Amino acid sequence: MATLPTLPITAISRRTIKPSLKKSYDGGYEQQRLKYTRSIKEFKITYGVLDHLQAQELEDFFNANQGMSFDFTDETFQTTHNVRFAQDDITITQIQPKYYTTSITVREI
Repeated sequence: MATLPTLPITAISRRTIKPSLKKSYDGGYEQQRLKYTRSIKEFKITYGVLDHLQAQELEDFFNANQGMSFDFTDETFQTTHNVRFAQDDITITQIQPKYYTTSITVREI
């Protein structure tokens, strides 16, 4: 299984998703239950300063693994998550002649 490349992360935000299903009935009653028994984590990872080779490595990884699952290691909590990209595109912005910035969103499966 592929692993997300280890590149210098500038910021990371973690979101916990635990959706529920709701059903409305006559008389104003509502029934609700969890859609999943576990919560799903979503990570928005920002790479603030990448050189040309690092930006190319990330773009190549995105192109090779879009729609497929891969491992992502959250260095803060020392946990590895099986994830896939939660987006259909990647935008890499040149901020200086030799440096780039981008962000990606991955979601646990």
